[in-house]
Amino acid sequence: MKNELALTLLICLSQIAFGQNYLFDNWQVKDGLPQNTVSEIIQTRDGYIWIGTEGGLSRFDGVRFTNFDV
Repeated sequence: MKNELALTLLICLSQIAFGQNYLFDNWQVKDGLPQNTVSEIIQTRDGYIWIGTEGGLSRFDGVRFTNFDV
């Protein structure tokens, strides 16, 4: 919850500071993540978004999550 609030606040402040509009989604367990607490996010050159959670590692292809147990 704190991570989500911090990310939302950061995006809102950047919109004000730079006058740009951004669209963002909030992904959760109901969307396919193994757990809602995210500790790491990285996008690889091939376009996948890798998300590290307390419940495992997920790869997001823009449509669906593929989960890998830790």
